[in-house]
Amino acid sequence: MGRKLDLGLRESILTLVSLRYSSRKIVQALKVRNIVVSQKAVPNLIRKNNNKEAGSDTAPSSVKPCGSPKLRTLGLVAAIEKDLSGPNPLTLSALSLKYGVSATTIANVISQDLEGKVRKKCRVHALSNKQAKQRLDRGPRFLRYINGRKWKNIVTIDEAWVYLTDTNGIRKIYYEFRGERSPESWTKFWKESHPKGVMFVAGVCSRGITAIRFVKPGAKISSEYYIQHVLKPLFKNDIRKLFPGELINKVVFHHDSAPAHSSGITQEWLRNSGIKFIPKEHWMGNSPDLAPMDFCVNGLFKWKLFDHAATTVAGLKRVMRKIPSESNEELLAPTQSRRAVDGVQTSIIPPHTQLMVRHGSPGRPRGPPGLSQQQYNTRPGERRKTLFGPFDVRTNGDGEEMTTETADLLVDMNDQP
Repeated sequence: MGRKLDLGLRESILTLVSLRYSSRKIVQALKVRNIVVSQKAVPNLIRKNNNKEAGSDTAPSSVKPCGSPKLRTLGLVAAIEKDLSGPNPLTLSALSLKYGVSATTIANVISQDLEGKVRKKCRVHALSNKQAKQRLDRGPRFLRYINGRKWKNIVTIDEAWVYLTDTNGIRKIYYEFRGERSPESWTKFWKESHPKGVMFVAGVCSRGITAIRFVKPGAKISSEYYIQHVLKPLFKNDIRKLFPGELINKVVFHHDSAPAHSSGITQEWLRNSGIKFIPKEHWMGNSPDLAPMDFCVNGLFKWKLFDHAATTVAGLKRVMRKIPSESNEELLAPTQSRRAVDGVQTSIIPPHTQLMVRHGSPGRPRGPPGLSQQQYNTRPGERRKTLFGPFDVRTNGDGEEMTTETADLLVDMNDQP
Protein backbone atom coordinates (compact mmCIF):
# COMPACT_ATOMS: atom_id res chain seq x y z
CA MET A 1 0.00 0.00 0.00
CA GLY A 2 1.35 3.44 -0.96
CA ARG A 3 2.10 6.05 1.67
CA LYS A 4 -0.69 8.39 2.78
CA LEU A 5 -0.58 11.88 1.32
CA ASP A 6 -0.04 14.62 3.90
CA LEU A 7 -2.39 17.57 4.20
CA GLY A 8 -0.14 20.06 2.41
CA LEU A 9 0.43 17.73 -0.55
CA ARG A 10 -3.30 17.05 -0.86
CA GLU A 11 -4.04 20.77 -0.92
CA SER A 12 -1.38 21.29 -3.62
CA ILE A 13 -2.87 18.55 -5.78
CA LEU A 14 -6.41 19.90 -5.39
CA THR A 15 -5.17 23.38 -6.30
CA LEU A 16 -3.66 22.02 -9.53
CA VAL A 17 -6.94 20.20 -10.22
CA SER A 18 -8.84 23.48 -9.89
CA LEU A 19 -6.47 24.91 -12.49
CA ARG A 20 -7.59 22.08 -14.88
CA TYR A 21 -4.35 20.14 -14.77
CA SER A 22 -4.67 16.52 -15.84
CA SER A 23 -3.50 13.70 -13.56
CA ARG A 24 -0.48 13.10 -15.75
CA LYS A 25 0.55 16.78 -15.68
CA ILE A 26 0.08 16.95 -11.88
CA VAL A 27 2.42 13.98 -11.42
CA GLN A 28 4.98 15.62 -13.72
CA ALA A 29 4.73 19.01 -11.91
CA LEU A 30 5.29 17.36 -8.52
CA LYS A 31 8.19 15.32 -9.87
CA VAL A 32 9.98 18.56 -10.86
CA ARG A 33 9.85 19.51 -7.14
CA ASN A 34 11.23 16.08 -6.15
CA ILE A 35 7.81 14.91 -4.92
CA VAL A 36 6.97 11.43 -6.14
CA VAL A 37 3.29 10.58 -6.42
CA SER A 38 1.85 7.55 -8.19
CA GLN A 39 -0.43 7.92 -11.18
CA LYS A 40 -3.33 6.32 -9.27
CA ALA A 41 -3.00 8.51 -6.18
CA VAL A 42 -4.20 11.67 -7.93
CA PRO A 43 -7.54 10.33 -9.29
CA ASN A 44 -8.15 8.56 -5.96
CA LEU A 45 -7.73 11.87 -4.13
CA ILE A 46 -10.01 13.64 -6.60
CA ARG A 47 -12.71 10.98 -6.15
CA LYS A 48 -12.54 11.11 -2.36
CA ASN A 49 -12.75 14.91 -2.41
CA ASN A 50 -15.81 14.83 -4.69
CA ASN A 51 -17.51 12.27 -2.43
CA LYS A 52 -16.77 14.40 0.61
CA GLU A 53 -18.27 17.48 -1.00
CA ALA A 54 -21.34 15.41 -1.93
CA GLY A 55 -21.77 14.31 1.71
CA SER A 56 -20.51 10.76 1.31
CA ASP A 57 -17.14 9.50 2.48
CA THR A 58 -17.14 6.44 0.19
CA ALA A 59 -17.92 6.08 -3.47
CA PRO A 60 -21.20 4.35 -4.34
CA SER A 61 -20.67 0.73 -5.21
CA SER A 62 -21.16 -0.21 -8.87
CA VAL A 63 -21.91 -3.83 -7.88
CA LYS A 64 -25.59 -4.68 -7.90
CA PRO A 65 -27.00 -6.01 -4.65
CA CYS A 66 -27.41 -9.74 -4.28
CA GLY A 67 -30.62 -11.01 -5.79
CA SER A 68 -31.06 -8.18 -8.33
CA PRO A 69 -32.90 -9.31 -11.50
CA LYS A 70 -30.89 -10.24 -14.62
CA LEU A 71 -31.44 -8.44 -17.87
CA ARG A 72 -31.12 -11.63 -19.96
CA THR A 73 -34.29 -13.25 -18.65
CA LEU A 74 -35.98 -16.23 -20.24
CA GLY A 75 -38.78 -13.96 -21.39
CA LEU A 76 -36.36 -11.59 -23.14
CA VAL A 77 -34.56 -14.49 -24.81
CA ALA A 78 -37.85 -15.96 -26.07
CA ALA A 79 -39.04 -12.58 -27.37
CA ILE A 80 -35.78 -11.92 -29.21
CA GLU A 81 -35.81 -15.43 -30.69
CA LYS A 82 -39.31 -14.75 -32.05
CA ASP A 83 -38.18 -11.42 -33.56
CA LEU A 84 -35.22 -13.09 -35.29
CA SER A 85 -37.13 -16.04 -36.76
CA GLY A 86 -38.48 -14.23 -39.83
CA PRO A 87 -36.87 -13.37 -43.17
CA ASN A 88 -36.57 -9.67 -42.28
CA PRO A 89 -35.39 -9.56 -38.62
CA LEU A 90 -34.69 -6.43 -36.59
CA THR A 91 -31.14 -5.15 -36.20
CA LEU A 92 -29.27 -5.02 -32.88
CA SER A 93 -29.96 -1.32 -32.45
CA ALA A 94 -33.67 -1.78 -33.23
CA LEU A 95 -33.94 -4.63 -30.73
CA SER A 96 -32.10 -2.52 -28.15
CA LEU A 97 -34.64 0.29 -28.51
CA LYS A 98 -37.57 -2.12 -28.49
CA TYR A 99 -36.66 -3.88 -25.22
CA GLY A 100 -34.85 -1.04 -23.45
CA VAL A 101 -31.54 -2.86 -22.99
CA SER A 102 -28.08 -2.26 -24.41
CA ALA A 103 -26.96 -3.55 -27.78
CA THR A 104 -24.30 -5.58 -25.93
CA THR A 105 -27.03 -7.40 -24.00
CA ILE A 106 -28.87 -8.14 -27.26
CA ALA A 107 -25.63 -9.41 -28.84
CA ASN A 108 -24.99 -11.68 -25.82
CA VAL A 109 -28.51 -13.10 -26.04
CA ILE A 110 -28.02 -13.90 -29.73
CA SER A 111 -24.49 -15.33 -29.46
CA GLN A 112 -24.65 -17.07 -26.05
CA ASP A 113 -28.28 -17.91 -25.30
CA LEU A 114 -29.46 -18.53 -28.88
CA GLU A 115 -26.02 -19.52 -30.28
CA GLY A 116 -26.64 -17.46 -33.40
CA LYS A 117 -24.57 -15.23 -35.67
CA VAL A 118 -25.43 -12.18 -37.74
CA ARG A 119 -24.99 -12.75 -41.46
CA LYS A 120 -25.34 -10.30 -44.35
CA LYS A 121 -27.64 -11.14 -47.24
CA CYS A 122 -26.08 -11.52 -50.67
CA ARG A 123 -27.27 -9.07 -53.28
CA VAL A 124 -28.90 -10.64 -56.34
CA HIS A 125 -30.89 -9.47 -59.35
CA ALA A 126 -34.63 -9.17 -58.99
CA LEU A 127 -35.99 -11.16 -61.93
CA SER A 128 -39.56 -11.42 -63.05
CA ASN A 129 -40.94 -14.76 -64.20
CA LYS A 130 -40.56 -13.60 -67.79
CA GLN A 131 -36.90 -12.69 -67.27
CA ALA A 132 -36.16 -15.97 -65.50
CA LYS A 133 -37.73 -17.92 -68.36
CA GLN A 134 -35.69 -15.88 -70.84
CA ARG A 135 -32.50 -16.87 -69.07
CA LEU A 136 -33.52 -20.51 -69.16
CA ASP A 137 -34.32 -20.34 -72.85
CA ARG A 138 -31.23 -18.43 -73.93
CA GLY A 139 -28.66 -19.70 -71.43
CA PRO A 140 -27.70 -22.97 -73.16
CA ARG A 141 -27.35 -21.19 -76.51
CA PHE A 142 -25.22 -18.45 -74.99
CA LEU A 143 -22.94 -21.02 -73.32
CA ARG A 144 -21.92 -22.35 -76.74
CA TYR A 145 -20.05 -19.10 -77.37
CA ILE A 146 -17.82 -19.53 -74.30
CA ASN A 147 -17.46 -23.32 -73.99
CA GLY A 148 -14.00 -24.81 -74.34
CA ARG A 149 -12.27 -21.49 -73.58
CA LYS A 150 -13.87 -19.90 -76.62
CA TRP A 151 -14.48 -16.86 -74.42
CA LYS A 152 -10.92 -15.83 -75.32
CA ASN A 153 -12.20 -14.82 -78.75
CA ILE A 154 -15.03 -12.59 -77.53
CA VAL A 155 -14.77 -8.82 -77.99
CA THR A 156 -17.35 -7.01 -75.86
CA ILE A 157 -18.09 -3.27 -75.96
CA ASP A 158 -20.35 -0.92 -74.07
CA GLU A 159 -21.21 2.77 -73.71
CA ALA A 160 -20.82 4.65 -70.45
CA TRP A 161 -20.93 8.18 -69.08
CA VAL A 162 -17.97 9.83 -67.32
CA TYR A 163 -18.34 13.12 -65.46
CA LEU A 164 -16.00 15.81 -64.21
CA THR A 165 -16.96 14.74 -60.68
CA ASP A 166 -15.23 11.41 -61.37
CA THR A 167 -11.95 13.39 -61.42
CA ASN A 168 -10.50 15.84 -58.87
CA GLY A 169 -11.33 13.26 -56.23
CA ILE A 170 -12.66 14.52 -52.88
CA ARG A 171 -12.43 11.85 -50.20
CA LYS A 172 -15.09 11.63 -47.53
CA ILE A 173 -12.71 11.67 -44.56
CA TYR A 174 -10.37 14.06 -42.76
CA TYR A 175 -8.20 13.78 -39.62
CA GLU A 176 -8.36 15.92 -36.52
CA PHE A 177 -5.73 15.98 -33.80
CA ARG A 178 -5.78 17.10 -30.19
CA GLY A 179 -5.05 20.77 -29.80
CA GLU A 180 -5.44 21.47 -33.51
CA ARG A 181 -8.55 22.72 -35.25
CA SER A 182 -9.13 21.61 -38.83
CA PRO A 183 -10.27 24.19 -41.38
CA GLU A 184 -14.03 24.22 -41.83
CA SER A 185 -13.70 23.44 -45.53
CA TRP A 186 -12.12 20.10 -44.61
CA THR A 187 -15.21 19.01 -42.71
CA LYS A 188 -17.61 19.23 -45.67
CA PHE A 189 -18.28 16.98 -48.63
CA TRP A 190 -20.54 17.78 -51.56
CA LYS A 191 -21.54 16.41 -54.93
CA GLU A 192 -22.73 18.42 -57.90
CA SER A 193 -26.30 17.81 -59.01
CA HIS A 194 -25.76 18.08 -62.78
CA PRO A 195 -22.04 17.75 -63.55
CA LYS A 196 -20.66 18.04 -67.07
CA GLY A 197 -19.60 14.82 -68.71
CA VAL A 198 -19.08 12.86 -71.87
CA MET A 199 -20.30 9.52 -73.20
CA PHE A 200 -17.71 7.12 -74.58
CA VAL A 201 -17.61 3.68 -76.16
CA ALA A 202 -14.85 1.17 -75.46
CA GLY A 203 -14.33 -2.58 -75.52
CA VAL A 204 -12.25 -5.30 -73.97
CA CYS A 205 -11.14 -8.82 -74.83
CA SER A 206 -8.58 -11.35 -73.66
CA ARG A 207 -5.92 -9.68 -75.83
CA GLY A 208 -6.37 -6.12 -74.58
CA ILE A 209 -8.57 -3.09 -75.10
CA THR A 210 -10.05 -1.17 -77.99
CA ALA A 211 -9.65 2.55 -78.60
CA ILE A 212 -11.87 4.99 -76.70
CA ARG A 213 -14.43 6.70 -78.93
CA PHE A 214 -16.42 9.68 -77.70
CA VAL A 215 -20.04 10.33 -78.62
CA LYS A 216 -20.66 13.83 -79.96
CA PRO A 217 -22.55 16.11 -77.53
CA GLY A 218 -26.27 16.00 -78.20
CA ALA A 219 -25.96 13.14 -80.68
CA LYS A 220 -28.73 10.57 -80.69
CA ILE A 221 -27.30 7.06 -80.72
CA SER A 222 -29.42 5.63 -83.50
CA SER A 223 -28.62 2.52 -85.50
CA GLU A 224 -27.03 4.61 -88.27
CA TYR A 225 -24.84 6.57 -85.82
CA TYR A 226 -23.82 3.38 -84.02
CA ILE A 227 -22.82 1.67 -87.27
CA GLN A 228 -20.95 4.61 -88.78
CA HIS A 229 -19.09 5.91 -85.72
CA VAL A 230 -18.63 2.76 -83.63
CA LEU A 231 -18.95 -0.54 -85.47
CA LYS A 232 -17.20 0.36 -88.75
CA PRO A 233 -14.02 1.82 -87.19
CA LEU A 234 -14.06 -0.91 -84.54
CA PHE A 235 -14.23 -3.75 -87.07
CA LYS A 236 -11.81 -2.09 -89.49
CA ASN A 237 -9.10 -1.05 -87.03
CA ASP A 238 -9.35 -2.33 -83.46
CA ILE A 239 -10.46 -5.93 -83.94
CA ARG A 240 -7.98 -6.57 -86.75
CA LYS A 241 -5.21 -5.13 -84.58
CA LEU A 242 -6.13 -7.33 -81.61
CA PHE A 243 -6.67 -10.45 -83.76
CA PRO A 244 -4.20 -10.25 -86.67
CA GLY A 245 -4.08 -12.64 -89.60
CA GLU A 246 -6.12 -15.83 -89.41
CA LEU A 247 -7.19 -15.10 -85.81
CA ILE A 248 -9.81 -12.71 -87.17
CA ASN A 249 -11.88 -15.74 -88.19
CA LYS A 250 -12.27 -16.76 -84.52
CA VAL A 251 -13.57 -13.43 -83.24
CA VAL A 252 -17.07 -13.27 -81.73
CA PHE A 253 -18.47 -9.79 -81.18
CA HIS A 254 -20.76 -8.99 -78.24
CA HIS A 255 -22.77 -5.98 -77.09
CA ASP A 256 -25.81 -5.60 -74.85
CA SER A 257 -29.47 -5.22 -75.79
CA ALA A 258 -29.62 -1.42 -76.12
CA PRO A 259 -32.10 -0.24 -78.82
CA ALA A 260 -29.35 0.80 -81.25
CA HIS A 261 -27.65 -2.59 -80.76
CA SER A 262 -30.68 -4.83 -81.15
CA SER A 263 -32.41 -3.01 -83.99
CA GLY A 264 -32.99 -4.84 -87.27
CA ILE A 265 -30.67 -2.47 -89.16
CA THR A 266 -27.75 -3.17 -86.81
CA GLN A 267 -28.38 -6.91 -86.76
CA GLU A 268 -28.48 -7.04 -90.57
CA TRP A 269 -25.23 -5.04 -90.83
CA LEU A 270 -23.53 -7.42 -88.40
CA ARG A 271 -24.66 -10.45 -90.40
CA ASN A 272 -23.02 -8.94 -93.50
CA SER A 273 -19.83 -7.86 -91.73
CA GLY A 274 -18.06 -11.21 -91.96
CA ILE A 275 -17.39 -11.37 -88.20
CA LYS A 276 -19.37 -13.69 -85.96
CA PHE A 277 -21.49 -12.04 -83.28
CA ILE A 278 -23.89 -13.02 -80.50
CA PRO A 279 -27.39 -12.23 -81.80
CA LYS A 280 -29.96 -10.64 -79.55
CA GLU A 281 -31.93 -13.92 -79.46
CA HIS A 282 -29.05 -15.58 -77.56
CA TRP A 283 -28.17 -12.75 -75.17
CA MET A 284 -29.75 -12.73 -71.71
CA GLY A 285 -31.06 -9.26 -70.86
CA ASN A 286 -31.07 -7.65 -67.43
CA SER A 287 -27.71 -9.24 -66.70
CA PRO A 288 -25.08 -6.53 -66.16
CA ASP A 289 -22.88 -9.02 -64.32
CA LEU A 290 -22.50 -10.98 -67.58
CA ALA A 291 -21.00 -7.98 -69.39
CA PRO A 292 -17.34 -7.44 -68.42
CA MET A 293 -17.46 -3.72 -69.20
CA ASP A 294 -20.21 -3.23 -66.60
CA PHE A 295 -18.91 -5.97 -64.34
CA CYS A 296 -15.29 -4.84 -64.10
CA VAL A 297 -13.63 -2.50 -66.56
CA ASN A 298 -15.80 0.65 -66.31
CA GLY A 299 -15.50 0.65 -62.53
CA LEU A 300 -11.72 0.31 -62.65
CA PHE A 301 -11.51 3.03 -65.29
CA LYS A 302 -13.45 5.52 -63.15
CA TRP A 303 -11.40 4.53 -60.11
CA LYS A 304 -8.28 5.51 -62.06
CA LEU A 305 -9.83 8.89 -62.94
CA PHE A 306 -10.24 9.78 -59.26
CA ASP A 307 -6.68 11.10 -58.76
CA HIS A 308 -6.54 13.00 -62.07
CA ALA A 309 -7.40 16.68 -62.43
CA ALA A 310 -9.77 18.04 -65.06
CA THR A 311 -11.85 21.20 -65.11
CA THR A 312 -13.35 21.05 -68.62
CA VAL A 313 -14.83 18.35 -70.83
CA ALA A 314 -11.86 18.71 -73.18
CA GLY A 315 -9.51 18.14 -70.26
CA LEU A 316 -11.58 15.14 -69.19
CA LYS A 317 -11.18 13.61 -72.65
CA ARG A 318 -7.40 14.11 -72.53
CA VAL A 319 -7.23 12.37 -69.17
CA MET A 320 -9.39 9.50 -70.43
CA ARG A 321 -7.12 8.97 -73.44
CA LYS A 322 -4.08 9.08 -71.18
CA ILE A 323 -5.19 6.48 -68.63
CA PRO A 324 -5.10 3.34 -70.85
CA SER A 325 -1.53 4.09 -71.93
CA GLU A 326 -0.18 4.86 -68.46
CA SER A 327 -2.09 2.07 -66.70
CA ASN A 328 -2.08 -0.64 -69.35
CA GLU A 329 -0.21 -3.13 -67.16
CA GLU A 330 -2.35 -2.82 -64.06
CA LEU A 331 -5.78 -1.72 -65.30
CA LEU A 332 -6.65 -2.86 -68.81
CA ALA A 333 -3.79 -5.20 -69.64
CA PRO A 334 -4.58 -8.54 -71.31
CA THR A 335 -4.35 -10.32 -67.94
CA GLN A 336 -6.94 -8.01 -66.38
CA SER A 337 -9.10 -8.26 -69.48
CA ARG A 338 -8.99 -12.06 -69.30
CA ARG A 339 -10.16 -11.91 -65.70
CA ALA A 340 -13.01 -9.60 -66.66
CA VAL A 341 -14.14 -11.81 -69.54
CA ASP A 342 -13.63 -14.93 -67.44
CA GLY A 343 -16.14 -13.50 -64.98
CA VAL A 344 -18.84 -14.01 -67.61
CA GLN A 345 -18.59 -17.77 -67.41
CA THR A 346 -18.85 -17.94 -63.63
CA SER A 347 -21.89 -15.65 -63.76
CA ILE A 348 -23.77 -17.85 -66.23
CA ILE A 349 -23.88 -20.85 -63.90
CA PRO A 350 -23.97 -19.85 -60.22
CA PRO A 351 -22.18 -22.45 -58.04
CA HIS A 352 -25.18 -22.88 -55.73
CA THR A 353 -27.52 -24.12 -58.49
CA GLN A 354 -26.46 -27.77 -58.48
CA LEU A 355 -28.57 -30.89 -58.79
CA MET A 356 -28.05 -34.65 -58.58
CA VAL A 357 -29.33 -36.40 -61.74
CA ARG A 358 -29.62 -40.16 -62.02
CA HIS A 359 -30.36 -42.20 -65.13
CA GLY A 360 -31.41 -45.77 -64.44
CA SER A 361 -32.25 -46.75 -68.00
CA PRO A 362 -29.61 -47.34 -70.69
CA GLY A 363 -31.50 -45.13 -73.14
CA ARG A 364 -30.13 -41.87 -74.49
CA PRO A 365 -30.94 -39.00 -72.09
CA ARG A 366 -32.63 -35.95 -73.43
CA GLY A 367 -30.47 -32.86 -73.78
CA PRO A 368 -30.80 -29.21 -74.67
CA PRO A 369 -30.87 -28.42 -78.38
CA GLY A 370 -27.42 -27.67 -79.76
CA LEU A 371 -25.46 -29.68 -77.18
CA SER A 372 -23.70 -32.86 -78.25
CA GLN A 373 -24.22 -36.26 -76.64
CA GLN A 374 -20.75 -36.03 -75.07
CA GLN A 375 -21.64 -32.68 -73.52
CA TYR A 376 -24.88 -33.97 -72.07
CA ASN A 377 -24.11 -37.59 -71.14
CA THR A 378 -24.88 -38.39 -67.50
CA ARG A 379 -23.62 -41.04 -65.18
CA PRO A 380 -25.33 -42.39 -62.04
CA GLY A 381 -24.84 -39.97 -59.19
CA GLU A 382 -23.31 -37.29 -61.35
CA ARG A 383 -23.52 -33.73 -60.02
CA ARG A 384 -24.91 -31.23 -62.49
CA LYS A 385 -25.61 -27.52 -62.60
CA THR A 386 -28.61 -25.66 -63.91
CA LEU A 387 -29.23 -22.21 -65.27
CA PHE A 388 -30.56 -20.00 -62.50
CA GLY A 389 -32.42 -22.69 -60.51
CA PRO A 390 -33.77 -24.10 -58.33
CA PHE A 391 -35.40 -26.68 -60.64
CA ASP A 392 -36.51 -30.16 -59.59
CA VAL A 393 -35.23 -33.33 -61.18
CA ARG A 394 -36.39 -36.36 -59.22
CA THR A 395 -36.16 -40.14 -59.54
CA ASN A 396 -38.78 -42.81 -58.97
CA GLY A 397 -38.34 -45.91 -56.85
CA ASP A 398 -36.44 -47.75 -59.61
CA GLY A 399 -33.95 -44.93 -60.08
CA GLU A 400 -35.43 -43.88 -63.41
CA GLU A 401 -35.50 -40.19 -64.18
CA MET A 402 -38.71 -38.22 -63.78
CA THR A 403 -38.07 -34.86 -65.46
CA THR A 404 -39.97 -31.65 -65.93
CA GLU A 405 -39.60 -29.30 -68.88
CA THR A 406 -36.74 -27.60 -67.11
CA ALA A 407 -34.73 -30.80 -67.13
CA ASP A 408 -34.16 -30.22 -70.84
CA LEU A 409 -32.22 -27.12 -69.90
CA LEU A 410 -29.64 -28.86 -67.74
CA VAL A 411 -26.14 -28.05 -68.89
CA ASP A 412 -23.15 -30.21 -68.18
CA MET A 413 -20.26 -28.13 -66.90
CA ASN A 414 -17.78 -31.05 -66.55
CA ASP A 415 -16.10 -30.04 -69.81
CA GLN A 416 -15.84 -26.39 -68.83
CA PRO A 417 -12.30 -25.01 -68.24
